[in-house]
Amino acid sequence: MDLHFLDKITLENFLLCTPYEKRENRDLKTIDPNYLTEERFYNNLYTQPQTNETKINIDNIRRELSEMDFDEVEINTILRNRDSIESFKTSLESDNAEPLFVRGYSGTGKTTFIRTILYKLNLEKPNCHSIVFNMQDSLHHVYLFNGKWENEKFDKTVYIMVSLLMKYIGLLINKKRHETDIEYKNRLHIIHSKYTNLFVENVDPDIDKIFDVLLEFIEGQCDYYKGSKDSFCNRMYKTIVSFVPTSFVSDDNNIISSSINKLLKLICIWLLCKSENDNDKYFILLDNIEHYVNNEVIYDEDITLIVQIVRNFIADMNGYLEQSDIIYSSRFKVIFAIRDTTHKWIQYTEEQNIDFLTTHIDVSPFFSMDDVINKRCEFFKDSDIIKHNNRVIQMINSITSDIGLNHQISSMYNHNKRRMMICLIKAISIVERNYVN
Repeated sequence: MDLHFLDKITLENFLLCTPYEKRENRDLKTIDPNYLTEERFYNNLYTQPQTNETKINIDNIRRELSEMDFDEVEINTILRNRDSIESFKTSLESDNAEPLFVRGYSGTGKTTFIRTILYKLNLEKPNCHSIVFNMQDSLHHVYLFNGKWENEKFDKTVYIMVSLLMKYIGLLINKKRHETDIEYKNRLHIIHSKYTNLFVENVDPDIDKIFDVLLEFIEGQCDYYKGSKDSFCNRMYKTIVSFVPTSFVSDDNNIISSSINKLLKLICIWLLCKSENDNDKYFILLDNIEHYVNNEVIYDEDITLIVQIVRNFIADMNGYLEQSDIIYSSRFKVIFAIRDTTHKWIQYTEEQNIDFLTTHIDVSPFFSMDDVINKRCEFFKDSDIIKHNNRVIQMINSITSDIGLNHQISSMYNHNKRRMMICLIKAISIVERNYVN
């Protein structure tokens, strides 16, 4: 049986496609790189989380689950209402400095959930901006201005984070594509002027070196790039790389923490200085943070270390920005998309435990597979991407639309929709083949 559509996309990839997936072939980019935009996905394919408002008859579902011997705790988990989502959204926009955690087992929709919320938030409030650091973007080499920084431990999460931060800093500071020299200098002049006004009496020596190089370039004391060691690009590269000392690869947590702290601080200060409005707010998402952690691993030191580094950074920035009359929590919010298993090993203070219900959300039971399938079939029914009479899809849909059976299978795979879908497709395909033969 042919499970391909036009020999371009597999059934598995079709049923799991989102604009946020980095895994090769798991989206529609094999057909058209610009086809599955965030706007099109949100308007046509996004499955709303299951809440009391999205299920027609909660009493019938509760009775049916009770008859299948699910206990009250399991039933309440399945019927998680919208209060948790609304509380999380309130925390997202609040001035609470604590980082937020989107939790769930692997493949449960953490990325889709938070990225869609941030997308919708930006539509409603254009002053809200999202910055995504995706750990799937593994970087062995970081090309920064005219230099190349080599990450000697690019397969470890904390070192990948350093690479991603450095790459983003390059994108922030460097000349944009099609930007003329005059436009670039004017942009840097505005940023430098704002930096001087905001931090004239609150100078961080390391950050100040960046802006010193900036000023010399603006005033024409150095060229942008002519291959010389005194060029703007070369000096900027050396200054940024100095945030990460050569002893960085020694596995000294203090060195790692200091490097990440400095890079995050530079990013935040630059965003404040480039911001056109004083009410701009930036949501920093650390996504796929366990990309280098095996699915079955329940504890990873790198993850807990990064969470602690970020918490320390927030505490430091709170005090630093207060001296410039800036409230950190009104301008920045850090969000972790993290597996439920590794999250359980993170330590919390008594105060953080009090805020737990509003700063954490478990998305594991939110998305229904039958809704996911139906959305895609409905949207693509008039295209040549999907065959209307595909028996495998019909059989998968009949299984996932059965509430009790769907929950049992979902629980077997820890709500991992990727694994669940792959196994269903394989199992049904075998049955189909045997039936045909």
